[in-house]
Amino acid sequence: MAVATALILVVWGLAACTPRLRGELGVTVDPQGRVVGLIAVCPDAQLDHLTLTEVSQGGVRVTLRPAGDARPDSIVLSDPGDAWMDDRPQQPRQGQDPRALTADHEYVLAGLLTGTGSGNAKLDGVSFVPEEVLADPQLRSGMVRTWRAGEIVSADEFRRLDQC
Repeated sequence: MAVATALILVVWGLAACTPRLRGELGVTVDPQGRVVGLIAVCPDAQLDHLTLTEVSQGGVRVTLRPAGDARPDSIVLSDPGDAWMDDRPQQPRQGQDPRALTADHEYVLAGLLTGTGSGNAKLDGVSFVPEEVLADPQLRSGMVRTWRAGEIVSADEFRRLDQC
């Protein structure tokens, strides 16, 4: 009985020390068939930046920042558009598009928040392989793969963020 009580107290203590989730990242496919990163952030936090890291080729990393004061909730990963600033090379190597996602390479989309009341907070990274995302029929029907061990949830559930 004493061991069980001690174990409960340890688990309760660890739960109390764990920082609350202030946002979440996921990946899905938009109606145009592009891989999209979804961003859900609590109202008291703001996205500072995202990082898109290609882990298949030694960790090539691109930093993506919202342009202006917008609070973006998504990003087309192969073409962020004018709402995002990035540090991709202006002069790509001949024959290479620096914005293209390589179909069979693994990527991690992660992020950093500001204004969370206790300083900056990280958004846990969601890993994905573009060809797997595009081939998954669930992700083409309004579902989202989240960072939680690849869990797939509805876009509405993803945006709710019960943790806020």
